[in-house]
Amino acid sequence: MISLAYLAVLAFAGDAVASRWFSYSSIAQRLATGLLVGLIAGTWLSYLAALVSSSAVGDPMIVGTLVSAAALGMAAVLLRRIPPRVQPPWFGRARVGRAEWIAIGAFATLVAWMLVSTYDYSQGELRIASGVWSDFGPTTAIAQSFALGNNFPTEYPHYAGEPIRYHFLFYFQVGNLTHLGLDPAQANNILSGLTTVSMLTLVIALGRRLFRSLAVGMIGAALFFFHGALSFLPYLGSLRSVDQMVAVLPTLDTFISSGFPYRGEEWGVWTQIVFLNQRHLASAIGIILIIALFLLDRGEGVSGRKATGPSRAPRTKVAPRTVRSASVGAFGRAAARAQSAAQAARRDPRLPGYMVCGLLAGMLPLWNGAIFIAAAALLAAWFILFANRGQMIVLAVAAAVLSIPQLVWVRPGTMAGAQTYPAFFWGYTIDNPTPLAIATYFAFIFGPKLILAAIGVALGTLRQARVLLAFTVLVAVAFLVQLSVEVLANHKFINTWLIVLNLFAAYGIVRLWNAPATVAVATRYLAAILVAVIVVGGVIDLLPVKNQRVLGVSLAGDPLYEWVRTRTKPTDVFLSDIFVVHRILLAGRRLYYGWPYYAWSAGYAVTIRENEYRALFALRSPRELALRLQADHIDYVAFDDGLRDRGFAPILNEDLYPNNFEVAFVDPDNRYGHLAIYHVPSSAGAANALPEAAVAP
Repeated sequence: MISLAYLAVLAFAGDAVASRWFSYSSIAQRLATGLLVGLIAGTWLSYLAALVSSSAVGDPMIVGTLVSAAALGMAAVLLRRIPPRVQPPWFGRARVGRAEWIAIGAFATLVAWMLVSTYDYSQGELRIASGVWSDFGPTTAIAQSFALGNNFPTEYPHYAGEPIRYHFLFYFQVGNLTHLGLDPAQANNILSGLTTVSMLTLVIALGRRLFRSLAVGMIGAALFFFHGALSFLPYLGSLRSVDQMVAVLPTLDTFISSGFPYRGEEWGVWTQIVFLNQRHLASAIGIILIIALFLLDRGEGVSGRKATGPSRAPRTKVAPRTVRSASVGAFGRAAARAQSAAQAARRDPRLPGYMVCGLLAGMLPLWNGAIFIAAAALLAAWFILFANRGQMIVLAVAAAVLSIPQLVWVRPGTMAGAQTYPAFFWGYTIDNPTPLAIATYFAFIFGPKLILAAIGVALGTLRQARVLLAFTVLVAVAFLVQLSVEVLANHKFINTWLIVLNLFAAYGIVRLWNAPATVAVATRYLAAILVAVIVVGGVIDLLPVKNQRVLGVSLAGDPLYEWVRTRTKPTDVFLSDIFVVHRILLAGRRLYYGWPYYAWSAGYAVTIRENEYRALFALRSPRELALRLQADHIDYVAFDDGLRDRGFAPILNEDLYPNNFEVAFVDPDNRYGHLAIYHVPSSAGAANALPEAAVAP
């Protein structure tokens, strides 16, 4: 209950800030906005307070929680007592809509099912679905390093000893909620569920604001669950009969591959598994939607017409033109326009709202780095396509003040390869990326939605088209820029674009369904066929979520987990096999070298670490080995059958340990692959007391 009360305080504070500047079309939108604003601000404050106090107190997580809750709670009370300079309007007549709440309830039910079916904690066992097992390797380790460890200053649990280069703040909050009393799955599922439903609520609000239709918003949000890729068509064509389809489809437990060379299909990159794997994605996209709604509202009044009044500056009087060169005249006109924009910005009573949006965007790099880049690209496009450019500059400055230190912090000093990023890279993951190949890719992955969205754009307004164009810049980023060593990670830009494309597809559906009577039969048939293709493909994509294998890791009462949790220090580092998920990580401790893909994709110099990893297992001098382990800040060394048999470390010096190092944990019942853990001497004197050469057996 403490953790839920803490979240309630954050949401209360977030609403106190947001409701001063942001306009709402429903109570649900207000709740979603308040939650996301309060969550990201409260998490930042909690982390900073814990970081600052970590060297002085025994439980910095509690300090961070108390500081953030108290500070935000008092700030919220104070803000509510100060009358706002400008009262944001309500758009629409109904502040509470039954249809909207029913839709949100249905979305919440489906989201909860997906979350719990892939990640759960039951009878002392953490249950992780095979489809999310890999991504949950680093994220559960990060969360547990805060919940049960002391990860200050923060390091990557799979790559101990260097500052973290992964956006970790969402999982810091998961660890914080776990620290406050929830089990690991509850903490993750509650936070993921609330933020995903909040994002969908904001999708409804954006559809309602942009198209003046609640139906468009709800349909667009519903399309989130059905990506509409055509991969299922070749798959169904490979089945010989309807009877075989009926027999096979309900048991489908792997994601369908189309047969095209599209990397990521076998992982379900265009299915809902992306949001189940990367649970910090929905909340970050929600922040972008909050900013987009604010900017969209700033160009309108309650009636929907262009705003007038104090938000528009009067025209600046320009002195009569004298004879001058054309270049000077052009410069003068540009200067006059810039001066007019600056005056408009200074006189806009909602200018602090732009600053709040900038601060929200500026807090994204450590929450979800890719979505911060998406926000920057979107706002740059918005600056070009829409008015209020002076205010947009204020937004950009506020974002830069917060984001630049984060970007400097997480940017690697050395990379996993020779290439530095960002870099130009054409074609995303498509082999031989010709324009025809890319068009084919898009038609196959998003075809039905693209047709519906094209209809929506054709029948919509120029303003609506400009909004879609601003978001489509994210597709260009995905196909033109490589931001990390793993180019597949650019899918997040396309996922964000697809959220908004769904609204235009929904508008196309509504317009086709409500077409004039003379063509209604044909347009309704077209709408029904396209929707059926999207829904059937989406349902088939959800079947592996339902049927995938679940892997269990016992925690409560497990001898190894309890030993690591209670008998080792929260800051201890282990040298072991290259685990993905392991009780050492789940107990909040760190690995010197965990699963290499995680460190490689984050940009660490894995080759250097890998060479040292293998050298440590090959050294034959007990004294040199102990000193090298101390130099690498390794506290324990673990041997098990995976390490012995995998061959990742081809030469093992396990025989040195029984006679030269303290045995810390043994596995007499072979529950953990004949595991043996040894404690590294903690002082240089103890290490130097060891023999210089190994004793012959």
